[in-house]
Amino acid sequence: MMHGLDTGFLVAVELVEHAEHAAARTTLAGLVAAGDRIAIAPQVLAEFIHVVTDSRRFTHPFDPAAARRLAEQWWTAGEVVPVFPDDGATKQFLSWLAQYSLGRKRLLDAPLASDFVGGKRWRNTPWVASACWTPFSPPLTPRPASGPC
Repeated sequence: MMHGLDTGFLVAVELVEHAEHAAARTTLAGLVAAGDRIAIAPQVLAEFIHVVTDSRRFTHPFDPAAARRLAEQWWTAGEVVPVFPDDGATKQFLSWLAQYSLGRKRLLDAPLASDFVGGKRWRNTPWVASACWTPFSPPLTPRPASGPC
């Protein structure tokens, strides 16, 4: 199975002070042990670097060079499949904005999810995405607007 990971998951995996650190590490170990693949889009790595270097969010943020090295390790890991938006992904994103009336809190997650399922390369691939999206096989099903997302 392919798992599309978002920034929040990567932050939890890498920052020991994150409340979900242990659970995220356990989840990641399970995915790798099962032989599952991990999809990451470039925007996730940019957001990751932005978040983990923010001293307002964390007591012990990473310095920018360390954050960049971690992002590079993720990008080049053998279990990781790089995912890029294409025309189909962008059209899917715009369609979901209208179809599900997605607001500001989902504006950045929707194009990420569409990268995973909207492009020609990934159609008909089973996926599990971020905490704000239900496990799915295309088409994607966003969770209701209530909750942390």
